[in-house]
Amino acid sequence: MTNPFSEYSQFDALTVSDLIFFVSLFESRSLSNTAAEGGLSLSTASRTLRKLRETFGDPLFLRSSPDFVPTSRATELYPKVAMLLENLRRLERPACFDPATLTRTFRIGVVDNAVCAVMSGVVKAFFEAAPRASLSFRQITDSLFDDLADGTLDCAVYPETHSTPSGIQDLLLYPISYALCVRKGHPLVETSREKGEVTLDMLRHWRKISVTNRGQNRLEVYCMDETTVLGEALQETAVTVPYFLAVPSLLNATDFTAVMPMQTARLFEERDGIVAIPIHPDPESGRGRDAFNTRLIWHERVADEPALQWLRGLFAVHAHWEDPKAKTGA
Repeated sequence: MTNPFSEYSQFDALTVSDLIFFVSLFESRSLSNTAAEGGLSLSTASRTLRKLRETFGDPLFLRSSPDFVPTSRATELYPKVAMLLENLRRLERPACFDPATLTRTFRIGVVDNAVCAVMSGVVKAFFEAAPRASLSFRQITDSLFDDLADGTLDCAVYPETHSTPSGIQDLLLYPISYALCVRKGHPLVETSREKGEVTLDMLRHWRKISVTNRGQNRLEVYCMDETTVLGEALQETAVTVPYFLAVPSLLNATDFTAVMPMQTARLFEERDGIVAIPIHPDPESGRGRDAFNTRLIWHERVADEPALQWLRGLFAVHAHWEDPKAKTGA
């Protein structure tokens, strides 16, 4: 097997300055002008020319008073050396990022409801700026952090209620409260209106649908039910599903309840005709959680990659939501 270091050993004595000297001499045909341009004495310029001749095994330039005339070998080398110097300059100068030129696929880990809840504004802005690029949404599994580390995923939408390992960076997007969801006409709808809230005693009488995801290692990536909000399990589980999108049809066919993020609940309320009732923990119990922040996470390995910085910027600007019914008091 060829040793890549020994393959280029003949060029070990050359420096970038020597190559710049060669290009300048080829273009000016004057040793004195090249020396002056490089701030060199004539004797130093002569030594540099001698080094170039020894390295390439050719006279390179022949004196033809008052000029130096390049040999055919120098004429052959000139465009290659000029291109090499330009490529070296590009190493210092990062290319100007333009999303319109992107053709790559960005891979984003999500729980299924995030695509419709968090991503709609981001997707619109994404394709307006990068019409030739693609998005691939992938279900979050228990290998999430490994997938981010090895590049299987570029980023993921992940709640801040779950901890992350070292090396994972994040961007908080916006807070979301919770809703207790039921079918239209469910007894809890009228009872909650009369009492102004859903009480713990009201919940105990109804079975629930839990949304949970367990990977192959049985690591629970997420789980949402009344325990998430109230800090204690009050209801008997009737159905467990891995996807939020399956919940509305189950609610409409039963008297079960389901706790969902309010943003998702409002979407289903409008689309599927379920009823979303705000639910809050008992402030005296000191348990549970009234809201959570959705966030974007990524591995520090890609923190400085321009395309992914741009993508994260889209989330920062376009991933936001306010409950329209909270404004009207509905």
